[in-house]
Amino acid sequence: MQHVYFTQPEYLPLLQTEFSHATLFGENALFSDERIDSVFAVDTWHDCETLSFQSINEAAHLLKERARLWHYEGRASFRRGTLIGQSLRLLKTKPLIFGTLPPLTPFGIYTLLDDHRLFLCHTPQKPIPLGQIEFIENKVIPPNRAYLKLWEMFSLLRQFPKPGETCLDVGASPGGWSWVLAECGAQVISIDKAPLAPHIASHPQIRFQQGSAFALDPRDFDPIDWFCSDIICYPKRLLSLIERWLESGKVRHMICTIKLQGDTDWDTLRTLQAIPGAKVQHLWHNKHELCFYHSRD
Repeated sequence: MQHVYFTQPEYLPLLQTEFSHATLFGENALFSDERIDSVFAVDTWHDCETLSFQSINEAAHLLKERARLWHYEGRASFRRGTLIGQSLRLLKTKPLIFGTLPPLTPFGIYTLLDDHRLFLCHTPQKPIPLGQIEFIENKVIPPNRAYLKLWEMFSLLRQFPKPGETCLDVGASPGGWSWVLAECGAQVISIDKAPLAPHIASHPQIRFQQGSAFALDPRDFDPIDWFCSDIICYPKRLLSLIERWLESGKVRHMICTIKLQGDTDWDTLRTLQAIPGAKVQHLWHNKHELCFYHSRD
Protein backbone atom coordinates (compact mmCIF):
# COMPACT_ATOMS: atom_id res chain seq x y z
CA MET A 1 0.00 0.00 0.00
CA GLN A 2 1.02 3.60 -0.54
CA HIS A 3 1.21 6.17 2.25
CA VAL A 4 2.04 9.88 2.38
CA TYR A 5 3.23 11.71 5.49
CA PHE A 6 2.96 15.50 5.66
CA THR A 7 4.89 17.87 7.88
CA GLN A 8 5.88 21.51 7.90
CA PRO A 9 8.82 22.08 5.50
CA GLU A 10 11.36 22.83 8.24
CA TYR A 11 10.68 19.46 9.88
CA LEU A 12 11.07 17.37 6.75
CA PRO A 13 14.62 16.20 7.70
CA LEU A 14 13.29 14.92 11.04
CA LEU A 15 10.39 13.18 9.33
CA GLN A 16 12.85 11.47 6.98
CA THR A 17 14.75 9.91 9.89
CA GLU A 18 11.63 7.92 10.84
CA PHE A 19 11.76 5.85 7.64
CA SER A 20 14.11 3.22 6.30
CA HIS A 21 13.02 4.22 2.79
CA ALA A 22 10.89 7.14 1.57
CA THR A 23 10.81 9.55 -1.35
CA LEU A 24 9.93 13.22 -1.48
CA PHE A 25 6.33 14.13 -2.24
CA GLY A 26 6.45 17.88 -2.79
CA GLU A 27 8.29 20.17 -0.39
CA ASN A 28 6.68 19.03 2.85
CA ALA A 29 5.78 15.34 2.51
CA LEU A 30 7.21 11.86 2.09
CA PHE A 31 5.87 8.95 0.07
CA SER A 32 6.54 5.48 1.50
CA ASP A 33 5.37 1.88 1.42
CA GLU A 34 5.91 1.81 5.19
CA ARG A 35 2.88 2.35 7.42
CA ILE A 36 4.24 3.79 10.65
CA ASP A 37 3.01 5.80 13.62
CA SER A 38 4.99 8.91 12.72
CA VAL A 39 5.67 11.53 15.39
CA PHE A 40 6.61 14.30 12.97
CA ALA A 41 3.71 13.98 10.51
CA VAL A 42 0.96 16.58 10.98
CA ASP A 43 -1.27 14.56 8.69
CA THR A 44 -1.10 11.15 7.03
CA TRP A 45 -2.74 9.66 3.96
CA HIS A 46 -2.93 5.89 4.34
CA ASP A 47 -3.85 3.37 1.66
CA CYS A 48 -3.62 5.82 -1.25
CA GLU A 49 -4.77 5.08 -4.77
CA THR A 50 -3.40 6.06 -8.19
CA LEU A 51 -5.91 6.36 -11.06
CA SER A 52 -5.30 7.09 -14.73
CA PHE A 53 -7.64 9.37 -16.68
CA GLN A 54 -7.83 10.94 -20.13
CA SER A 55 -10.16 13.91 -19.61
CA ILE A 56 -11.26 16.35 -16.90
CA ASN A 57 -14.74 14.80 -16.90
CA GLU A 58 -13.35 11.29 -16.50
CA ALA A 59 -11.19 12.35 -13.57
CA ALA A 60 -14.15 14.03 -11.86
CA HIS A 61 -16.29 10.94 -12.43
CA LEU A 62 -13.65 8.67 -10.86
CA LEU A 63 -13.49 10.89 -7.79
CA LYS A 64 -17.27 11.17 -7.42
CA GLU A 65 -17.47 7.37 -7.37
CA ARG A 66 -15.20 7.30 -4.33
CA ALA A 67 -16.29 10.18 -2.10
CA ARG A 68 -18.90 12.94 -1.90
CA LEU A 69 -16.58 15.76 -0.77
CA TRP A 70 -13.02 16.46 -1.90
CA HIS A 71 -10.08 18.70 -1.13
CA TYR A 72 -7.58 19.46 -3.88
CA GLU A 73 -3.95 19.62 -2.79
CA GLY A 74 -2.27 21.44 -5.67
CA ARG A 75 1.17 20.06 -6.54
CA ALA A 76 1.62 19.33 -10.24
CA SER A 77 -0.55 20.48 -13.15
CA PHE A 78 -2.26 23.05 -10.96
CA ARG A 79 -4.67 24.29 -13.62
CA ARG A 80 -5.88 20.77 -14.44
CA GLY A 81 -6.42 19.94 -10.80
CA THR A 82 -8.44 23.11 -10.34
CA LEU A 83 -10.57 22.34 -13.40
CA ILE A 84 -11.32 18.88 -12.01
CA GLY A 85 -12.35 20.50 -8.74
CA GLN A 86 -14.88 22.68 -10.51
CA SER A 87 -16.89 19.51 -11.23
CA LEU A 88 -16.73 18.31 -7.62
CA ARG A 89 -18.22 19.24 -4.27
CA LEU A 90 -15.22 20.69 -2.46
CA LEU A 91 -14.72 20.66 1.28
CA LYS A 92 -15.06 24.10 2.87
CA THR A 93 -13.25 24.81 6.12
CA LYS A 94 -13.35 27.81 8.43
CA PRO A 95 -11.49 28.83 11.59
CA LEU A 96 -12.85 27.31 14.78
CA ILE A 97 -14.42 29.28 17.60
CA PHE A 98 -13.17 28.27 21.06
CA GLY A 99 -15.15 25.34 22.41
CA THR A 100 -16.32 24.11 19.01
CA LEU A 101 -15.02 20.98 17.34
CA PRO A 102 -13.85 20.37 13.77
CA PRO A 103 -16.56 18.78 11.63
CA LEU A 104 -16.54 15.03 11.13
CA THR A 105 -17.69 15.31 7.53
CA PRO A 106 -16.04 12.50 5.52
CA PHE A 107 -13.90 13.79 2.67
CA GLY A 108 -11.15 12.69 0.34
CA ILE A 109 -8.02 14.49 -0.82
CA TYR A 110 -6.62 14.33 -4.32
CA THR A 111 -3.66 15.69 -6.21
CA LEU A 112 -2.10 15.06 -9.61
CA LEU A 113 1.06 13.10 -10.27
CA ASP A 114 0.98 14.33 -13.88
CA ASP A 115 -1.60 15.39 -16.47
CA HIS A 116 -3.18 11.93 -16.61
CA ARG A 117 -2.76 10.41 -13.13
CA LEU A 118 -4.76 11.16 -10.01
CA PHE A 119 -3.31 10.39 -6.60
CA LEU A 120 -5.90 10.27 -3.84
CA CYS A 121 -6.76 9.26 -0.31
CA HIS A 122 -10.31 8.44 0.80
CA THR A 123 -9.65 8.72 4.55
CA PRO A 124 -6.98 11.26 5.57
CA GLN A 125 -6.01 11.00 9.21
CA LYS A 126 -6.89 14.54 10.30
CA PRO A 127 -10.38 16.12 10.08
CA ILE A 128 -8.80 19.25 8.55
CA PRO A 129 -6.80 18.88 5.30
CA LEU A 130 -3.07 18.45 6.00
CA GLY A 131 -3.70 19.09 9.69
CA GLN A 132 -3.73 22.86 9.07
CA ILE A 133 -6.27 23.65 11.76
CA GLU A 134 -7.10 27.34 12.17
CA PHE A 135 -8.65 29.15 15.12
CA ILE A 136 -10.27 32.50 15.69
CA GLU A 137 -7.61 33.67 18.08
CA ASN A 138 -8.12 35.68 21.24
CA LYS A 139 -5.40 38.30 20.89
CA VAL A 140 -6.26 40.15 24.09
CA ILE A 141 -6.38 37.79 27.08
CA PRO A 142 -3.90 34.90 26.54
CA PRO A 143 -0.37 36.04 27.52
CA ASN A 144 1.18 34.29 24.50
CA ARG A 145 0.19 32.06 21.57
CA ALA A 146 1.23 28.82 23.33
CA TYR A 147 -2.41 28.32 24.28
CA LEU A 148 -3.14 27.35 20.67
CA LYS A 149 -1.28 24.03 21.12
CA LEU A 150 -3.58 22.93 23.91
CA TRP A 151 -6.65 24.14 22.02
CA GLU A 152 -5.52 22.14 18.98
CA MET A 153 -5.02 18.99 21.04
CA PHE A 154 -8.48 19.24 22.57
CA SER A 155 -9.92 19.81 19.10
CA LEU A 156 -8.24 16.68 17.73
CA LEU A 157 -9.32 14.65 20.75
CA ARG A 158 -12.83 16.06 20.30
CA GLN A 159 -12.91 16.53 24.03
CA PHE A 160 -12.50 19.54 26.30
CA PRO A 161 -12.28 19.59 30.10
CA LYS A 162 -15.70 19.93 31.69
CA PRO A 163 -17.06 22.04 34.55
CA GLY A 164 -16.41 20.19 37.78
CA GLU A 165 -13.23 18.51 36.51
CA THR A 166 -9.84 19.25 38.05
CA CYS A 167 -6.80 20.20 35.98
CA LEU A 168 -3.20 20.42 37.09
CA ASP A 169 -1.12 22.75 34.91
CA VAL A 170 2.59 22.47 35.75
CA GLY A 171 5.16 24.89 34.40
CA ALA A 172 2.14 27.13 33.96
CA SER A 173 3.68 30.61 33.71
CA PRO A 174 2.67 32.95 32.14
CA GLY A 175 -0.67 31.12 32.11
CA GLY A 176 -1.91 30.49 28.57
CA TRP A 177 -2.70 26.82 29.18
CA SER A 178 -4.31 27.58 32.55
CA TRP A 179 -6.53 30.12 30.82
CA VAL A 180 -7.70 27.54 28.27
CA LEU A 181 -8.49 25.02 31.01
CA ALA A 182 -10.32 27.59 33.13
CA GLU A 183 -12.33 28.88 30.17
CA CYS A 184 -13.63 25.32 29.73
CA GLY A 185 -15.10 25.63 33.22
CA ALA A 186 -12.67 23.31 34.99
CA GLN A 187 -10.95 24.01 38.30
CA VAL A 188 -7.27 24.66 37.62
CA ILE A 189 -4.27 24.25 39.91
CA SER A 190 -1.40 26.16 38.29
CA ILE A 191 2.14 25.52 39.45
CA ASP A 192 5.35 27.27 38.44
CA LYS A 193 8.38 28.93 40.01
CA ALA A 194 7.48 32.08 38.09
CA PRO A 195 4.16 33.91 38.65
CA LEU A 196 1.25 33.90 36.25
CA ALA A 197 0.30 37.05 34.38
CA PRO A 198 -1.82 39.02 36.89
CA HIS A 199 -5.01 38.95 34.83
CA ILE A 200 -4.67 35.14 34.48
CA ALA A 201 -3.93 34.61 38.18
CA SER A 202 -7.10 36.50 39.06
CA HIS A 203 -9.34 34.13 37.08
CA PRO A 204 -11.88 32.63 39.52
CA GLN A 205 -11.26 29.08 38.23
CA ILE A 206 -7.46 29.24 38.72
CA ARG A 207 -5.53 28.62 41.94
CA PHE A 208 -1.81 29.36 41.68
CA GLN A 209 0.90 27.66 43.75
CA GLN A 210 4.52 28.71 43.45
CA GLY A 211 6.90 25.77 43.16
CA SER A 212 8.68 23.30 40.88
CA ALA A 213 6.78 20.70 38.90
CA PHE A 214 9.55 18.20 39.54
CA ALA A 215 9.24 18.59 43.33
CA LEU A 216 5.57 17.63 43.38
CA ASP A 217 4.48 14.39 45.01
CA PRO A 218 1.36 12.86 43.40
CA ARG A 219 0.36 11.53 46.83
CA ASP A 220 -0.33 15.11 47.90
CA PHE A 221 -3.08 15.50 45.31
CA ASP A 222 -6.60 14.24 44.89
CA PRO A 223 -7.37 12.56 41.53
CA ILE A 224 -6.60 14.79 38.54
CA ASP A 225 -8.78 14.74 35.42
CA TRP A 226 -6.26 16.56 33.20
CA PHE A 227 -2.52 16.80 33.85
CA CYS A 228 -0.98 19.41 31.53
CA SER A 229 2.62 20.45 31.06
CA ASP A 230 4.31 22.91 28.73
CA ILE A 231 7.56 22.83 30.73
CA ILE A 232 10.84 23.66 29.01
CA CYS A 233 13.05 20.69 29.87
CA TYR A 234 14.92 17.87 28.18
CA PRO A 235 12.74 14.95 27.00
CA LYS A 236 14.37 12.48 29.40
CA ARG A 237 13.48 14.64 32.39
CA LEU A 238 9.92 15.01 31.13
CA LEU A 239 9.74 11.22 30.75
CA SER A 240 10.57 10.78 34.44
CA LEU A 241 7.82 13.26 35.37
CA ILE A 242 5.29 11.51 33.14
CA GLU A 243 6.20 8.07 34.51
CA ARG A 244 5.88 9.24 38.12
CA TRP A 245 2.38 10.63 37.59
CA LEU A 246 1.20 7.67 35.51
CA GLU A 247 2.46 5.22 38.15
CA SER A 248 0.52 7.13 40.79
CA GLY A 249 -2.79 6.27 39.11
CA LYS A 250 -4.02 9.77 39.93
CA VAL A 251 -4.34 11.08 36.35
CA ARG A 252 -7.12 10.36 33.80
CA HIS A 253 -5.77 12.40 30.89
CA MET A 254 -2.29 13.79 30.29
CA ILE A 255 -1.10 16.34 27.71
CA CYS A 256 2.57 17.34 27.74
CA THR A 257 4.78 19.26 25.33
CA ILE A 258 8.07 17.50 24.52
CA LYS A 259 10.68 20.19 23.87
CA LEU A 260 13.24 19.03 21.28
CA GLN A 261 16.35 20.69 22.62
CA GLY A 262 19.61 19.91 20.83
CA ASP A 263 19.87 16.57 19.03
CA THR A 264 16.63 14.64 18.81
CA ASP A 265 16.44 12.11 21.65
CA TRP A 266 14.93 9.26 19.66
CA ASP A 267 15.34 6.73 22.48
CA THR A 268 13.17 8.81 24.80
CA LEU A 269 10.62 9.51 22.07
CA ARG A 270 10.27 5.80 21.37
CA THR A 271 9.91 5.09 25.09
CA LEU A 272 7.11 7.65 25.29
CA GLN A 273 5.44 6.17 22.21
CA ALA A 274 5.60 2.70 23.73
CA ILE A 275 3.63 3.65 26.85
CA PRO A 276 0.25 1.85 26.56
CA GLY A 277 -2.49 4.33 25.74
CA ALA A 278 -0.02 7.02 24.66
CA LYS A 279 0.26 9.07 21.48
CA VAL A 280 3.18 11.28 20.40
CA GLN A 281 2.58 13.68 17.52
CA HIS A 282 3.58 16.97 15.96
CA LEU A 283 0.75 19.49 16.06
CA TRP A 284 0.23 22.22 13.49
CA HIS A 285 0.82 24.83 16.22
CA ASN A 286 3.88 23.11 17.65
CA LYS A 287 7.24 24.65 17.01
CA HIS A 288 10.41 22.61 17.69
CA GLU A 289 8.45 20.28 19.94
CA LEU A 290 5.99 17.39 20.03
CA CYS A 291 2.85 16.65 22.00
CA PHE A 292 2.44 13.63 24.29
CA TYR A 293 -1.07 12.46 25.11
CA HIS A 294 -2.17 9.65 27.40
CA SER A 295 -5.60 8.58 28.60
CA ARG A 296 -6.84 5.96 31.04
CA ASP A 297 -10.39 6.12 29.62
